[in-house]
Amino acid sequence: MRQFAPRFLRHGVSRVLFLAFVTGGVGSPSFADDEAYSNPNFTWQRDRPYGVIGFPGDDFGPHWEFVRLATHPPVQEELDLAPEQIEELRAVERDLFAVDGAWSQGRKNPKFLKREYEAARRILTEEQSLRIEQIKVQRRGVQAFLHADMQETLHLTPDQVESIQTVWKKHLAKSEHGWKGDEGRRSYHQVWRHALETLTDSQRRKYFELTGPVIQP
Repeated sequence: MRQFAPRFLRHGVSRVLFLAFVTGGVGSPSFADDEAYSNPNFTWQRDRPYGVIGFPGDDFGPHWEFVRLATHPPVQEELDLAPEQIEELRAVERDLFAVDGAWSQGRKNPKFLKREYEAARRILTEEQSLRIEQIKVQRRGVQAFLHADMQETLHLTPDQVESIQTVWKKHLAKSEHGWKGDEGRRSYHQVWRHALETLTDSQRRKYFELTGPVIQP
């Protein structure tokens, strides 16, 4: 099998930023240097990548999203899968779509698609599986900070959670009245910046470890 060299590690700037964040080379990330957080137009697009496959959250159980991403061609390109890996994953994809009308059973059955999930993990390298986990975090968008598991992982304080929740709720309240022009994307961008600036340096570095470089829209 070829040496794993995913596309995101072939993007010079993203790679530099990523390595700086995860190795602690940047004490307090400069958002002005990261287009994902300094450009409102980019921020608007960078959340929830690969939206075409849907965002069921936990509605389809704990395994659906990993399997769906692993069998999605644009994700396979991001992971730089070898031809033999893609071929092996076709069988997993067939099994996945053979029961697509029953995906909702994952809500009550945590073992739903477990066999397909384990098969996909065996086909992928550890690095490729890690990248899918990073993409899953990205797909939560700013709401990742409102999930209990992320709060626990980052050791967010109650005050930090409340601060992010307050700004997020204000954004949602504004959206109910409709946006004019680019108000919506600018408001969302402000929520992102507020959330990141609410984190400590160590929490921010950990978050960037969990997401990896953002998927280019």
